[in-house]
Amino acid sequence: MIEIYDEKENLNTNPSVAETNKVTADDMNQLREAVIQGVYNDASNNWLKNQTGTQINPIIPRYESAYAVAYLTSSQSLSNNPSQRLLVNAIDKKGEAFELNNNKIKALKDCVVIISGSLMVDGITGSGYVWAKLTLNDEIVDSNLARIFNANYVHCSIPTMSVTLKEGDTIGMIVEINSADGILTARSSKYTTFISVAKI
Repeated sequence: MIEIYDEKENLNTNPSVAETNKVTADDMNQLREAVIQGVYNDASNNWLKNQTGTQINPIIPRYESAYAVAYLTSSQSLSNNPSQRLLVNAIDKKGEAFELNNNKIKALKDCVVIISGSLMVDGITGSGYVWAKLTLNDEIVDSNLARIFNANYVHCSIPTMSVTLKEGDTIGMIVEINSADGILTARSSKYTTFISVAKI
């Protein structure tokens, strides 16, 4: 137990202070006991109680930081197609808020998050565009389009965006490639092609 201060007595002795303004020893000792009983005697320290043991405020939940980065462990073949799923198959994560589920990041609890993503496509010839789109429950919520000008690769980086997730919601990526030739693949590296979710 932490001592707030020693028990007081004989505080009411200064004759220059009006009687109605004086703090008595009993006043100070009641305050001391209330603090000790209300905070320090609760072994769990999850809530405050008054002197009779009644809870006087709700439990304040602890903040748990969490993030997940889903990525490819091998290159994924792509084609000129308006809607193809990025098949992320590995995840780095912290905390218990997310998991990898069916090539998407799944929320295991309600939370507000920042999402972002990145897609690198190799083996491109010709001209056209690559459009990477982040989805929330298969609805597009964020995207970025990169033009192709006779390059052999293109990098499409999706900027961060805040969204609210409910337990069971999923974040994935849809890839659209138009007018490009060559043997198209999504590069397999968590530093080049990934989906990122961070709890805030």
